[in-house]
Amino acid sequence: MRDDILERQYIISFRSLNGHSIVDMNTKKSIIISGTILIALVVMGVFFATTKDSNIFEKDTTVKDLHIPTEEEVTIKNGSTLTSTGNMVIDGTLSCEHGPLSLVAKGDLYVRGTLRCILPDDALGNSLDIGLQIVATRIIFEKSATIDTNGHIIIVNEDSKLPHSKDTLDAMYAEVLKNSGDEARVGPFVDKKQLTSLSSQESDHREHLLPQSSSFIKVAYAQEVEGNASSLLELRGTWNIGEKDPSERRISNPQFFVDMGTESNITIADLLIHGAKGVDGQHDVGSSCEARGGHGGDAFRVRIKAGHIVINDGTIKLGDGGNGGDANTLPNCKEASATGGNGGKSGNIKITATKDIVITSFHVDPGTSGNGGNAIAIAEDGINSCGNTNGGNAEAIGGNGGENKKDLAVTGKVTGIERTQVSRVVGGRGGDAIAKPGNGAVSTDCSCATGVGGNSKAAGGNGGNAAISIPMSTGEARGGDGGNAEAFGGNGGNGQNCPSNFVGATGGNGGNALSTAGLPGRGTTATGRPGVIKNSSGGNGGLGSDGCPPASGGMGGVGTPLGIHGKEGNTTCVGTEQPQTPKSDALTLIKAIIYKGKYLPLDQIIITNEPGCGEEHWRAELGSVKATDGTIVPDADVVCGYGKVTENKPVLTTKQVATVDTAEFASTTDIFKFKP
Repeated sequence: MRDDILERQYIISFRSLNGHSIVDMNTKKSIIISGTILIALVVMGVFFATTKDSNIFEKDTTVKDLHIPTEEEVTIKNGSTLTSTGNMVIDGTLSCEHGPLSLVAKGDLYVRGTLRCILPDDALGNSLDIGLQIVATRIIFEKSATIDTNGHIIIVNEDSKLPHSKDTLDAMYAEVLKNSGDEARVGPFVDKKQLTSLSSQESDHREHLLPQSSSFIKVAYAQEVEGNASSLLELRGTWNIGEKDPSERRISNPQFFVDMGTESNITIADLLIHGAKGVDGQHDVGSSCEARGGHGGDAFRVRIKAGHIVINDGTIKLGDGGNGGDANTLPNCKEASATGGNGGKSGNIKITATKDIVITSFHVDPGTSGNGGNAIAIAEDGINSCGNTNGGNAEAIGGNGGENKKDLAVTGKVTGIERTQVSRVVGGRGGDAIAKPGNGAVSTDCSCATGVGGNSKAAGGNGGNAAISIPMSTGEARGGDGGNAEAFGGNGGNGQNCPSNFVGATGGNGGNALSTAGLPGRGTTATGRPGVIKNSSGGNGGLGSDGCPPASGGMGGVGTPLGIHGKEGNTTCVGTEQPQTPKSDALTLIKAIIYKGKYLPLDQIIITNEPGCGEEHWRAELGSVKATDGTIVPDADVVCGYGKVTENKPVLTTKQVATVDTAEFASTTDIFKFKP
């Protein structure tokens, strides 16, 4: 029964479907039938097309002319290919199940209904994550057409152009950012440094970025396809690619690829494409003491190749970059280190034609680059024993937001580039960072030493830079916000009280804390907001134990503010005068600024506003400053001296204090180097 059905035509070939012919161009015989027979055959065709068996294709199948009527649905299963030797007309719905939607039309392919292919995680025969694959030489999508998929879209005029491996797909994705010679080209969006590199590949290649460029073709072209094209594609309708349902599985390197040949005509009109977001980086939560979030993937890319291209009312939303993965350590680490993943870049596009590109109305929304992942590092407390166990150290680094640099490259015979609008470009936000070190152990016996509080560093991720440059037009670009930072010094352990005439145990010193807020991303028209230091307080010193003499409390850790010094214990001396402990300069608080990890006392520096810096900044009053650690810090004659007053505000510190190592977090081996 089924084989018999497949030998029949699903629809009688006829003309004037919205002005387009769907007659088999290779038919040499003229068929003349009466009106009664025509109606009867049409009814039979609809009957066969809507029979339950004929609505499901489970293996590669070849049919003659195929028509899917309105309100009807046909399903292609398991990655099978549906081939029509004649014409294929889709007024209803053509969907996939456990594989891509693969179509081959030897005649015309006409779509004004729905093509739907949502790939599940267990898609069979679809390791390439292709959602829609079409091979045909004449393809017409009407304004009423809807295409829903979370996979790649591939439309070509020859089977040899189909990708047959993941490496080929990845190469197609990467090619969007590469130079394509002197043919008419719109795109890609790149930053100017990258654009220079691309352009240098061919000595006679001409890139146009600036509005005053005079090389654009300004003659008028008819907004119609050429008559002798070997292939034809009309792109209309609404295309939802990976963004219709947020719960859908996302694929890496999502793309819309069209290659209709060097002699083809492509018309883009009444078109809206919603591009897929980049894949989010994997989270690394609670699995180790060295957590690393994965980087976010780059977003949707569009690649269109033809001979002659007309763009009249086309809107393409390229999608946001994937967010970086979060990183959270286990809660009981002696050395805890967490780094969030970086955000991915937003989408991109490249359209090329061997003859020319004519633009009447074109709108591109580049999307927002991905946010950096958050990082949380938590270290363990020292164990309460007589082993002088210190609190663990913790470092957290937020991921950087993705850059979003969109300088539009245009070359060759392109008309109407000034009618191209590009939506605001925004860089990704930097991830937040929280570092919580462990507290020092409490002494369990008056003869046992106390533990020192752990040190911590937290650095918010930097916001992504954003830039835009459109030939003969303008645009907006805003940098991403910097990430927040929150670091805590671990508290020192308390000394155990001792009985009469026993020497007390000194309280443990508090740990140091250093927080660095993420820098704001720079933008062509607006800079992002800087991150906020939510906490950077040094750990409190532990209490000194009672004894004879009583023990002193631990020093508060370095931070802003400084940790509180632990109180001295009470005397337990019997019949003996308690000795007096002299006051130390280390307990005297002063105002200072922090410069390269050293505290510079405010009484040795001045505020000035010399030319070059642009605002008030700090300078040494006598050419150099003696830092609180005793070293001399010269005032090298550089712009802004020890820093701008608005960016380097005074803090309270002790008259004698340690130097904080503010070196970049270059490797995990020097994460916790705080000088004693």
